[in-house]
Amino acid sequence: MIETIIPREAESEDRAAFKSMEAALRFALGNQYIADPGTLARFQRRTHRVTSIFDDKIERAAWAGDIRRRIGTMHPHRVAILFVRYAPRSFPCSCRRPCCSGWAVNEEWQENLALIVDAAATAVAGKVSNRQLRMGVVRRWCGADKVNIGLLADKCGVHRNTAGEHAKLIRKWLDALLYAAESEADACLRGAPIGATGVRIA
Repeated sequence: MIETIIPREAESEDRAAFKSMEAALRFALGNQYIADPGTLARFQRRTHRVTSIFDDKIERAAWAGDIRRRIGTMHPHRVAILFVRYAPRSFPCSCRRPCCSGWAVNEEWQENLALIVDAAATAVAGKVSNRQLRMGVVRRWCGADKVNIGLLADKCGVHRNTAGEHAKLIRKWLDALLYAAESEADACLRGAPIGATGVRIA
């Protein structure tokens, strides 16, 4: 019988719906898993788990909704950093329009990225901060881009030394924010799930 979303302790793993906070967040924030039964199976294969699969779309939505509701009680910046870290940046698209690249932007990820970029100005408080530079640093930090900081500085019209200093401060701020967000999310997800069914999903 499922007693919690993630294990309260190592011994209770068999009574949890997800084996880790990361698995729970990736499931709930990757909202394509709510819409298509097949995508949940692909998600499980990627995590190398042989588990039961939700065939019921409403039940999948309920689990994702419960997780989102719990982390939604956190500070908006903490919620945003979890989206930036754990939500997919894009979803497969099969519209077959001439302009289609096969991927559609995840608007939730984009919105939360913008929130974090704006909030990151506090990491360089008292200094003249370039938003384009902050955007590049945040995208590099979360793996969305691999741009060189020196080249990014040139593109933004910022001295390379200044860009390096700002990048270091912003990364430190991002790391601290993520640590705080993960710690709080971990606590939020250890309670009993709504309408637990006894089926482990990840």
